[in-house]
Amino acid sequence: MKLDDFLEKYVGKLNYLQVLFIENIFYKDYGESGLDLIVPEYEIDREDGSGRKFFIDFVITASSGKKYAIELHGYHAHDQSGKFVTNERFNELQIKNNLIREK
Repeated sequence: MKLDDFLEKYVGKLNYLQVLFIENIFYKDYGESGLDLIVPEYEIDREDGSGRKFFIDFVITASSGKKYAIELHGYHAHDQSGKFVTNERFNELQIKNNLIREK
């Protein structure tokens, strides 16, 4: 898939950081064939009985069928001080990351 087609296909799903990642890192390494393997905002069940979902920034499905998660964390994602990210949001991100690692 061409880069412009990928960005157009997922317009509205990709935030600024995700677009930068695709354009400046992923596409440069994996090219058009790589864009056929990567899906943004991949949904997974929270597994807490709430029925809500977590969204993984990107999931790549290899030819073997194995899936790999890519999470982009901006500067503030790991802020435990509460200045940039609330403690509640920080805890949610930790739960999400632990669930991704587990799967």
